[in-house]
Amino acid sequence: MISMKKIAEICQVSPGTVSKTLSNSAGVSSKTRSRILEVARQFNYVPNALVRSIQSGQSKTVAVACNSIDDPWGSIVMHGILETLERYNLEALVFNWDSNVRDGRHILRSMGERRVDGLIMFPPELIPPLDYLEELRNFKRPVIVVDQRWPNMEFDFVGTDDSIGARALTEHIIELGHRKIANLHFSSASSGHIRLEEFYRVMGEKDVQINPQWVADSHANFEASYRQAVRWLSESSRPSAIICFNDLVAMAVLAAANDLKLHVPHELSITGFCDLPIASQVRPSLTTVKQNPVELGKEAAELLVREILERQEEVNEAKELDSLSDAKRKPHPRSVLLPTSIIVRQSTARASDG
Repeated sequence: MISMKKIAEICQVSPGTVSKTLSNSAGVSSKTRSRILEVARQFNYVPNALVRSIQSGQSKTVAVACNSIDDPWGSIVMHGILETLERYNLEALVFNWDSNVRDGRHILRSMGERRVDGLIMFPPELIPPLDYLEELRNFKRPVIVVDQRWPNMEFDFVGTDDSIGARALTEHIIELGHRKIANLHFSSASSGHIRLEEFYRVMGEKDVQINPQWVADSHANFEASYRQAVRWLSESSRPSAIICFNDLVAMAVLAAANDLKLHVPHELSITGFCDLPIASQVRPSLTTVKQNPVELGKEAAELLVREILERQEEVNEAKELDSLSDAKRKPHPRSVLLPTSIIVRQSTARASDG
């Protein structure tokens, strides 16, 4: 296993800089921090003190409540989570928290009974019920929320920079001369709201008129997206470009265009979001935004491990978990946004009427 000193030599920095980075302390540039973390992950660095602390914990088990296990994006995020937990010799107790399972209180009680050391969750609700929030507050273990940003967020959050990604896509489409632009968003996710807000913002900045009839909820569902795309593309005056909530929705739009004998991208430009493996495999290949869901999962798990360590240090000082008051909780939850970047492929081209 690589040492902190060796990481410092590889990155040509001091051991102190490596220590600051791995403990998530301030005072390290983003470029240096990224390089150190990349090397640490490449060589599977695990801090000795962290391993000892976790291994002396109560259960060596963490819970993962995922509402998108069957979704390609969710399964890739899960891969990153499980790979990282395995590095720390932590077991994962996975709860399938799909859109039909809304009793989060029952899930939390089950986690409490099994005495898990922490929770990574993909919440199905855009706005959680108050009684459910109260259960989470009483959970008294580290909680990491993935992708779904709640109002007045009280828990650590890991997501991607949806705003930058949505802006890049919208600007790309406008720069190609498109003015008849539709948007298939997703109203049940905070990421959907952020992307749609940025779409409106950029369209306003570029003085491009928005047709309200060309803004619709995809429900992040292939069939619903396909039907909506067919309606739009069957009109005499149809969109020349459709910006989609994610790659799955974009695939539905591409299927609709193919069935209607519309050439992509010469008659219709399509964009996705995420950069799933299929985005580069389909023809035409999909212009999209790279989110890197594996890294998202890894970051969520790394953050949970840090929280477990910090909480155990508090427990050791207080002698027992129940003596931790609400005042002992950190006043400001951590928020981690991973960068996004546009990937231009074959599904977008200059507007034929632009």
